[in-house]
Amino acid sequence: KSLLSLNGTGEASPSIVARKCQDRYLLGQAKDLQSRYENLIKARPQDIRDWLPSLVTDLESIATKGVIYNPDPEAHKGSIIAPVLFKSKHSTYNKMFEGNAKDGGGYRRGWWVVWMGPTGGAKTTHAYTQAVDGISQGKKVVFISKENQSQIRARILLGLTELTIKEIETEIAEEQPIIRDLSGQVTMVEGIGPFHSREVRQELLRLWTNEIQEHKRLRLYDWTFFKSTHIKRIVRDEEPDELHLDYIDQNDSPDNDKIAGLGKISSSLEAIAHASATHISGYFQVAANEKRLYEKDDKHEIAGPFGSSMVTHAGDQVFQTKKLRMPYSQHIRRNKCRAGGLYEDWKMRFNRNTWTFIDDPDSK
Repeated sequence: KSLLSLNGTGEASPSIVARKCQDRYLLGQAKDLQSRYENLIKARPQDIRDWLPSLVTDLESIATKGVIYNPDPEAHKGSIIAPVLFKSKHSTYNKMFEGNAKDGGGYRRGWWVVWMGPTGGAKTTHAYTQAVDGISQGKKVVFISKENQSQIRARILLGLTELTIKEIETEIAEEQPIIRDLSGQVTMVEGIGPFHSREVRQELLRLWTNEIQEHKRLRLYDWTFFKSTHIKRIVRDEEPDELHLDYIDQNDSPDNDKIAGLGKISSSLEAIAHASATHISGYFQVAANEKRLYEKDDKHEIAGPFGSSMVTHAGDQVFQTKKLRMPYSQHIRRNKCRAGGLYEDWKMRFNRNTWTFIDDPDSK
């Protein structure tokens, strides 16, 4: 009540509440500034040429940022490399994210990862693979995607359960021929029973559906939410361990200058990732000429999507990926790494049962 002028029932619109809160905070900042410079006027009037420019700078900082900017190094302490949030079940991803940090790698807290590749190059499959990776470890995953939300849900359940596509689509399990592991033993689902059993498969589907739905391990937003204000709110409210933005192309640029616009998008997402301590991955389409060059040469470095090197400049890590000529094989090349890593290449294999990637034993 001390904050707002309320009516008899205490109702106030969210926009008014937000505006009043902002105004009150700014007023406090301005009063602190006023007190400081009133003291300077009394104590050091002869030095006005020295401290007056600072007053102008501080007022501009309050007006634009809402706070007085502090240039002292002590106000900007932080780690060189973001800490690991959790490890991947895939050793390839751990190595990719590790760089030269010598911490074993994994999904990092406050990390902006740029993925680039041609249309149909399986960027989205990396997103699904990492989502399944996280959810299977009890983590929360959010998608803001141009893909159909029902498609994302189905692909995630396929990866989590290893059921057939028909079973996922109908949500009805079917008895399968006996399924054996590499040693010849009947494949068992721990605590439930043999994986080929219809009852076991139905229970497995129920458990994972409950996990992503009731326990909110998976949250799906369509592309209308791809705005910095929405993304900040989603990150604040959902508190995800992974956030996937799939996919970003030149049509998403807010500017007529598409190259600069993509750079602004990447810089904004970098800031959101760092401020929220969220592991954010963005999947960028690339221009046709870059696609041709990369498909011919695994070592070809894509400077940036549609020529926007500002996109890669903002990334904590930058990967480019494509399908290899070898069936069910995927190439990944790391172009940039704030964890101290150099250019490196990896391969992963496509699992035809789960439609996700798995480690390639022939990859380093």
